[in-house]
Amino acid sequence: MRKTSLIKVIILVFFITIKIYPQKEAIYAKQKIIRISTYDPVWNSNTRDFSKTDEKKEYYASGKIRFLYSIKYNSVNGKVIEYYENGNLKLEGKYLKGVKEGVHKTYYDNKNIESISEYKQGDLLEATIYYKSGKVKEKTTLKIDESGNKIRRILKYFFSEKNKVKVLSFDPGRGKSKTSNSTQPEKYFLVSEYNYKNEKLFGKQKEYHSNGKIKYQKIIDGSKQRKETFFSREGIKSIEKMYKGENFSRDWKFYYPNGSLKSRYCEDYEDKSIDSIFYKTGKLNKVIKINEKNGRIVAKKEFYENENLKLIYELDEKGEKIITNNTFYENGNINCFQEMKKDMIKITCYFENGKVRSLNNYFLEELEGEQKYYHENGNIARIEFFNKGNKNGVEEIYYDNKQVYQIKYWEDGKLMNVKKCYTKQGKKLDVGTLKNGNGTLNVYFEDGELKQTKVYEEGEYKDSY
Repeated sequence: MRKTSLIKVIILVFFITIKIYPQKEAIYAKQKIIRISTYDPVWNSNTRDFSKTDEKKEYYASGKIRFLYSIKYNSVNGKVIEYYENGNLKLEGKYLKGVKEGVHKTYYDNKNIESISEYKQGDLLEATIYYKSGKVKEKTTLKIDESGNKIRRILKYFFSEKNKVKVLSFDPGRGKSKTSNSTQPEKYFLVSEYNYKNEKLFGKQKEYHSNGKIKYQKIIDGSKQRKETFFSREGIKSIEKMYKGENFSRDWKFYYPNGSLKSRYCEDYEDKSIDSIFYKTGKLNKVIKINEKNGRIVAKKEFYENENLKLIYELDEKGEKIITNNTFYENGNINCFQEMKKDMIKITCYFENGKVRSLNNYFLEELEGEQKYYHENGNIARIEFFNKGNKNGVEEIYYDNKQVYQIKYWEDGKLMNVKKCYTKQGKKLDVGTLKNGNGTLNVYFEDGELKQTKVYEEGEYKDSY
């Protein structure tokens, strides 16, 4: 009587232990099943051979079989089977020296799978729990490091029968052994939530940071558009992506950490895209239009933070030929203004006070003809001439009081001679030895003090002292 009662108690504990997974989460630390032993004071003698396998059977009160298992070395060893009283299979799995090993399965009384779990030396590797209808209810996966002895992350997937999925995660922390009790999870954090319709993602899809703040959200509504939003760890929106139309053209927004719009990237249906950039205050900084076929800029506008225009830049559809290139000062006055006549370009630049700073002429994007530069008081500062992008002919340089400083002579971009040199007060200065492109050229301050001497060879600058 004593022996029978002891075995029944131990069997009951065994049953509770191997059935704990579908109801509890305390399965993630290394787990040994409570040993089901045939221990008895009469058997526990020096003549008892624990190396032999004892095949065990247990029955319901009705006499129908309930458990089939084996005892070896005083531990459950080998295959374990449990039946419902109606004879249907309830549980099957394998134990090695008292711990779970390999695949374990449990079943509902209607014969449908209740859970499938895989173990290695008592450690759960992955598990799936099912609804009685056969749909997946929960999945658990352990992420193990390459050495095989540390749990990096535990993921739990919860599937509702209404096509909703929740994913929870637990990270035991770096450097902790998976066999340590410290890996027993105390708190999970929500990783993601998914919604399905007809076995496809539909509606809101969400992911979360480990601090519980939302990390990512995607909305799929079956239409020809999709919206994705990314968030910082503080829960502040950082990126918003919208895809529209049959080709899912992009409309992306990026945000500063303070939540204000930083930039926006849009595609249209004419192979063009518009990139808008904003100041932290929310005011528009730049607008850039790009030809998506070749990746070239075809238009650009820039603004100061006071909302005044800073730049207007326009090219042809291919992004090869400049049409407009105008810049402005922060006070609203024009800086440089470009005019085009066929292949000729005239650029006029101004000082901030509105007076002309320079007049430049281009032909096929190279300086051509007369070029003029002015002092801020309006007096001429320099007059020079270009031919096919090379300085050619006479160059006259003036002080702001109209006094000549130097007169130079150029041939195809090479400095050949300097004929005159004066102080601001009109005193003649030593030019240097430069002649026919070879020699020295003296450079002076306005008061006539020598600043440096430049050395030329064949019209090209070589050195200075």
